[in-house]
Amino acid sequence: MAVSCSTASRKFLQKAKSVTDAEILNGRDLYELHRAMKDNEVDILFGNTKCKPIAKDEDVAFVRCGFPVYDRVGYHR
Repeated sequence: MAVSCSTASRKFLQKAKSVTDAEILNGRDLYELHRAMKDNEVDILFGNTKCKPIAKDEDVAFVRCGFPVYDRVGYHR
């Protein structure tokens, strides 16, 4: 499992460490998330619409959350 946040944040890092022992990608981009998925066995990806190509490449389930979600009508509400 990997937990990722594109904005570097000490607060995120501390909270993520308190709830999981997974690899934490703090201040990383989608390329590094994709590399982490290739290195670890992943069953599901939670992310915004920009993660869709990664989920498709890795053939994993994908749940859209966060912002932006621009490929589904009504998700922005």
